[in-house]
Amino acid sequence: MNLYLDIPLHGSIRIVNSKNQSPNSRVLTDIINSNSPFVIQANNNIVIDKSFWKPVPNVIRYTFQYLGNNQFQRIQNSLNNNLIGNSNYPDMIFKQKNNNNKLIGFILESPHEDEYQHNFSSMIPIAPAQNLAATGGVIHNEINHVLISLSTLYPTHFSNGEMIDIVILNPIPYQTSLFHVHQKALKGPYVTLRNNIWKCNWNMQSIKNEFHSILNIFSTNDILINCCTSQLQPILHTWLQNTLSSNPPLLLRGHHPSTLRMRGRWYQTIN
Repeated sequence: MNLYLDIPLHGSIRIVNSKNQSPNSRVLTDIINSNSPFVIQANNNIVIDKSFWKPVPNVIRYTFQYLGNNQFQRIQNSLNNNLIGNSNYPDMIFKQKNNNNKLIGFILESPHEDEYQHNFSSMIPIAPAQNLAATGGVIHNEINHVLISLSTLYPTHFSNGEMIDIVILNPIPYQTSLFHVHQKALKGPYVTLRNNIWKCNWNMQSIKNEFHSILNIFSTNDILINCCTSQLQPILHTWLQNTLSSNPPLLLRGHHPSTLRMRGRWYQTIN
């Protein structure tokens, strides 16, 4: 049995692993048995319908001012009318530089369960990293430590008084885990499913082009941190190294914020 994704503006793709094999039969059975309205079954094919693929926007989450001597002060967002109303955080959609502020971008991989308001028949995008107890909470709790660490390691990238926007990005803006179809925890074969769907999406040039257009907003004064999950990070990092503009931002790596064993010291993985 074959699994296809019908993604608006990008077309239909078949999901396979590195050996060109279809997903695990147990996973396919769970998708069929979900009775999800997003699933269409015809002959020997399963199709995840166009109505499922709602992109989650990239966002500016916080703004800080650098006070010098490795000290930062968070600035309250005055543009409250532009905030994403259903987000757990003070998020604004990121489409361009805000008053030429420095950008520090954290690259994840793709939205998961908490990044949508979901009922049985609808997917309403919110924003990246919404989980208060995992990715979103870790970023919130450790962002000041991240900034102090960065200003210590890379002092020439920080100027007294400058404003800094914290940006959260997904190279794939769609839910590649299919959680709101099968409702299974991201473990075992469902991690493999997420990874294979992510890779098949990433192989589409139109997806890369969209993300590239976002990265073009970043320049030499800015910082990009690849925090994609470990199995996907090398793919993305090689592409970033080969693709960033002639005036590229400082490119770093870090663990994904949801990495359990790094809770409380996630910031130490960024370098």
